[in-house]
Order: sequence, then structure tokens, then C-alpha cells
Amino acid sequence: IIMPVAGRSAMIMVMGALPYARPEGGLGSVFMRGRSALWVIWGLFFLSAAGLAAAGWLGFAAAIAAALMTALAAVYTNHKIGGITGDTIGATCEIIELVPLLVAAAGIHRGLVA
Repeated sequence: IIMPVAGRSAMIMVMGALPYARPEGGLGSVFMRGRSALWVIWGLFFLSAAGLAAAGWLGFAAAIAAALMTALAAVYTNHKIGGITGDTIGATCEIIELVPLLVAAAGIHRGLVA
């Protein structure tokens, strides 16, 4: 449950945090209209609440890990191309969806999940 929520929340957070990289516009620019920095807060809140509700503290840890990886992806993308495009929004979603799975695997390995 947390994997798709993490990916979609990551999309919302990077759209709220970064400018659109192409000055001439593109397909991703449609999603950037009316954006707000509050999207970052809402994305983080929804992701954390979903993680906690779905899997308790391990789910919350997965949500925080996904949020941190989203921040790293945003910094990297901003450094490389000066913002985001539709392709980088989609790539961020796909990459961040893996983070809760990796946290769950680590939790199982550590014996935190039965």
C-alpha cells in the first residue's frame, strides 16, 4: 500500500519544491500550473499518515525514508537541469516507490516484522 502512495507523494513534493526546467514549456508544464510550496507539506503529511496507518512504525519509517530520498532526488535534479520536467517527475515516482520495499526488507531482515 505504501509503495504507490510514496511514489505519488514524491511527485507532488517535487512539483511543489522545484521550478519547471524548460523555459519553452513541455508536457510536464501542465501539471505545474497553480502549484504551491504547500504541496510539499501535504505530500509529506499524507505519506506519513498512510505509512503509519498501513504498517505502524515501520511504515512511518518507510515514509520518512521515502521523503528523504525524494529530497535527494530533487536536489540532484535541480543541480543537473535546474528544475524538473515531466520525465523527471515520472522517474522520481518510479524510484521512490522502491524505498518502502527496501525499508520493509530491512525490517524483515532485522526481525521487526513477523
